[in-house]
Amino acid sequence: GPLTKAGLTNLAALPRLEILRLSECNLNDDCIKELSKLKNLEALDIDYNKAVTDVGIESLSRSKSKISSLSLKNLSITDEAIKTLSKRPELKELRLNNTAITDKALKYLADSKIESLDLYGTKVSDIGLKYLSKSKTIKFICISQCPLITKYGLRAFTQETGCQPVSVIY
Repeated sequence: GPLTKAGLTNLAALPRLEILRLSECNLNDDCIKELSKLKNLEALDIDYNKAVTDVGIESLSRSKSKISSLSLKNLSITDEAIKTLSKRPELKELRLNNTAITDKALKYLADSKIESLDLYGTKVSDIGLKYLSKSKTIKFICISQCPLITKYGLRAFTQETGCQPVSVIY
């Protein structure tokens, strides 16, 4: 069944918890606020929890956790969530598949320490790739099912960064 508030409170009380996968658990912003108490959390997967919004991600961004890998596939988040996340120096891997992010999110991430970025099924475009090409840390990017990215934008990005995107489907 769904994860209860009591269950989350119990999880948040585990001081050494480092990896947590809570995909499709009917989580909401209050649940994420509870999870942000996990100080040693390094990897968090909260995919397919449609009730999680920018508010929940912002509480996670302000937390003392050490999250380096974060999966936010199919969440109801926008560029605002990425604005706060991009300020976290320990965040290296971010999955934003099928979210409502735009090129503005890539502008924020260009100044972050992000190394691996999954943008599958988003509405980012060549403009966003141009912003991201200024990143000094990006090594891996997935832009499958991103219809607004053209081969020209892709070519400019790879020439600028030396980063070879993993998969491209037009």
